[in-house]
Amino acid sequence: MREILQIIAHKTKNLKNSSTKKMVDEIMHNNQEFFCYPKTKVSLCGRFNTGKSALINAILQSNVVVSRPISSTGVITRVYYNPLESYSLIKSNCGTGEVVPFSAEQLTEVTVKDNFNNSKNVLDISRVDIGIPNVFLQGDIEIYDTPGLEDSDNRMTDVTMNHLNHSDFIIFVIDAMQLKDLKELLMKYYERLGKNVIFVANKMDAIEEKDRQEIKDLARVYFSNYYNPLTYNSDIFFVSARTKDNDMTELSSYFRKFISTNATKIAVVSRLSILKYELLKIYEMLKGLIEESDRSKKKLLMDDKKILSSILIELKQQITMKQLS
Repeated sequence: MREILQIIAHKTKNLKNSSTKKMVDEIMHNNQEFFCYPKTKVSLCGRFNTGKSALINAILQSNVVVSRPISSTGVITRVYYNPLESYSLIKSNCGTGEVVPFSAEQLTEVTVKDNFNNSKNVLDISRVDIGIPNVFLQGDIEIYDTPGLEDSDNRMTDVTMNHLNHSDFIIFVIDAMQLKDLKELLMKYYERLGKNVIFVANKMDAIEEKDRQEIKDLARVYFSNYYNPLTYNSDIFFVSARTKDNDMTELSSYFRKFISTNATKIAVVSRLSILKYELLKIYEMLKGLIEESDRSKKKLLMDDKKILSSILIELKQQITMKQLS
C-alpha cells in the first residue's frame, strides 16, 4: 500500500493548477492515517434497531457489546483483540484524543444512546474501545458497532456515515421484516458503501416458516445489483442473531474463513477504491472547468487532467490485481 501511495504522490507533484493540487493534497492528507492503518476495519451498519449489536455478539459468540430490544448504540464502538479484557473511551479534547479507562459495569452508561444526556462520562466521546481475548479477532481484524442510520437523532446518521468512509468491509444489516422499505435506503447510502459490502437480513425468527422463502426471493431481487467486489457475488445471509440458528453459524464461519483469510487484500482494495472514487470526482470536475476556461488556463487544466487520468488508470490496475491475487 505504501509503495502505491508513493507512486501516486510522485505523480501529483507534477500537477500545475494550484486549485487542483490543493484538492488532491487534501484528499491524500485526510486519508493518510486510514491508508496506513495496520488493521482491517469491519463495520456493521444499518437502520436503528436492526440487531447490529446482537449480530456482533453472535459472531464473536460472546456478549461483548450492549444489545437491547430497542435502539441503543450511540457511539462508534471498536472491538479488538487484547490478551486481557480492557475498556476505554476516546474523548475529543481540543482536537486531540484523550484515552479514559472505564470498567465493564460502565459499558451501558457510555455506549447506550439514551444515557447520553444524563452522564458527564459520555460528553465528547468519539469512540469506545473494547479489548477481548477472542480468537476471531486475533489476526488483522477489528469489528466496529455503529449507531443506526435514519435515527430520529440525525447526529447518529452523521456519526455512522463519517465512520464508514474509513471502513474496509461493510456488513449492511437489515430487518428481514422491512425489506420492502429498502429500495430508497440502498439508493441513498450504497454509493458511499459500495466496496466490500455484504448484506445480512436479521430477525428471520420473526417470520413465519411459510413466508421465509418469499422473503429470501424478494431480498435477492433487491440486492441483485449490489455485489461484493472481492467475490463478485451478491452476498446475502438470512439469520436470527437472537436465536443463534444454523444460518447464524454459517455466517459466523463465513466471516472467520473469508475475512480472516483475505484481511490484507480487503483493506488494500477498499482503500485504493476510496482514493479512486475521490480522485475521480476531481477528474470529472476538471472536464467541466476545461470547457469554461480561457486558453492559458485550459492548457494547465488539460495537463492536470492527463496526470489524474494516469493515476486513475494505475489505481484501477492495482485494484484489479489485488482482487485477482
